[in-house]
Amino acid sequence: MGLDAEEVAAEQLRREGWAVLAQNWARSGAELDIVAQRDGVLAFVEVKARTGGHTAGMESVGGRKRRRLARAASVWLSNYSQPFDSCSFVVVSVVPSEDGWDMDWLFQAFDV
Repeated sequence: MGLDAEEVAAEQLRREGWAVLAQNWARSGAELDIVAQRDGVLAFVEVKARTGGHTAGMESVGGRKRRRLARAASVWLSNYSQPFDSCSFVVVSVVPSEDGWDMDWLFQAFDV
């Protein structure tokens, strides 16, 4: 298929006018798949590639994973100085299809 799920998700964000600020970011034991910004919204995107359908990807972001993402976002924000209005946690489930990839986006997936 060529591109991996995270790259496909980042490309989709770019097509929709998001500026991708970071991909596969890791520091101090914290990891983020994608960080993007558009219209004052800073999005922390968790990409879940699954072959068993979108439900499995969405359900895999439970309480423990949410806490880890929130911690990673906090670490990332400690080094970010550009203005933004709000933050959003986004989960995208990416499933291979005959045409390449099928994506199911859940914006404002959870609050911290």
